[in-house]
This record gives sequence, C-alpha cells and structure tokens, in this order.
Amino acid sequence: MNIDKRLNEMEPKDTPLLVLGYIILSMFLLIPLSANADDNEVFLGNITGDDLILDISQAGTNNLITGITDTSVLNGDDNTLYIKQQGTGHVFQGNWQWGGNNAGPHHLANIITGDYNDVDHRQLGKSGHDGFIEIIGDNNDVVLYQRGNGGVKWADVLLTGDGHSVDINQRGSNNATATVDLTYGTGAYNFDLSQNVGSSAVSYSITGICNTIGGCSVSINQDN
Repeated sequence: MNIDKRLNEMEPKDTPLLVLGYIILSMFLLIPLSANADDNEVFLGNITGDDLILDISQAGTNNLITGITDTSVLNGDDNTLYIKQQGTGHVFQGNWQWGGNNAGPHHLANIITGDYNDVDHRQLGKSGHDGFIEIIGDNNDVVLYQRGNGGVKWADVLLTGDGHSVDINQRGSNNATATVDLTYGTGAYNFDLSQNVGSSAVSYSITGICNTIGGCSVSINQDN
C-alpha cells in the first residue's frame, strides 16, 4: 500500500502507533554506521584444502587472531596465509599449517605494526616451511617453530623496536636456515635459536644492534 494513502486514511486512534513508529525509526538512525575498530577477534578452525590464499588485516588496538582450539590447523598443499595487524596491543597465535606425507610447501608471513604484540608462529608436517615475521613496535615476544622431515625449513625475522624476545626452533630432517635482523632503540634483546635436523645442513645469519650497557643475549644450539 502507498505510504501517502495509508497516512491519509489513518484514524485518530492510529496516532499513537504513528508516533511509536517515528520513535523507532529515529533510534535506528542514531545507530553508528561503523563498529569500533578495537577488540576485533578472528578465530580460525580446522581448514582443509589446497592452493588457499588467506589474507587477514586488522587495525586498531587489542585485536586477536587465533585458532578456535589449541589444535586448530590449516591442512593442505600450497596454502598461503598473510596476517597484518596495525596498531597496539595485538595478539596473534597461529598453529594452522600442517601437512601429511604428500603435502606441499607452506608459506606463512606475519607483518605487524604496533606495541606489545605476541606472535606464536608454527608450521608442522613433512613439507618445506617458509616463515617470515616483520614487526615494527615495542616489547614484542616472538616464537617461531618449524618441524618436518621433508623440505627445507626457512625462517626470516625482522624486528624494529625495543625489548624483543625471539625464540626460533627448527626440527626434523633436511636443511634448515634462519635469518634474523634485530634493530632496537634503548632496550635489550634476547634471541634463542635451536636447529635440530639430524645430519642435514644448517645455517643462520644474525644482524643485531644492542644499545644497552649490560649487552644483549644470544643463544645458538645446532644438533646435526
């Protein structure tokens, strides 16, 4: 029915309903069109498939990306996952790449701008693993874990900021290599590298700027 015709046909008894309708409409018009950018949470469950490209970008403060459970995985061949968090107070926890006997290589890239970020980067399975982490910010805690008896395990970590802690653990047969660039302002850094790949070749490269009187901590453990 035409709205103008309906209004013309309204009786006096219909006036309260009309007033109520205008009140409800005004309430909807006052609702913001965009949600607050803070405290966004992304939960990834078990994902199975090949040739997946997943790109997640978060901006604001106190955002979260994690699995639905501690055992949530990204299972398949030739999958690519990009995570970008810009702001402060973010948490990223990943355990989503896993491959079986015939799985293809994995590539996982984390790019974060902000303060107080925690990164838990895990790649499991018998395929090769490429892991890249770049953080510009303060007081970051990075754990990068790669395990597999297949392809080469490769890690590249670039951190710019203060007070970082970096722990890289590469396990399983076949080659492993790690490249780490640590640039800090006034804070000290703690870096631990463990490469346990049996009889295969291992290599690493470290570039660091430490501006504290007490110095920074570097621990290297190679078992091959």
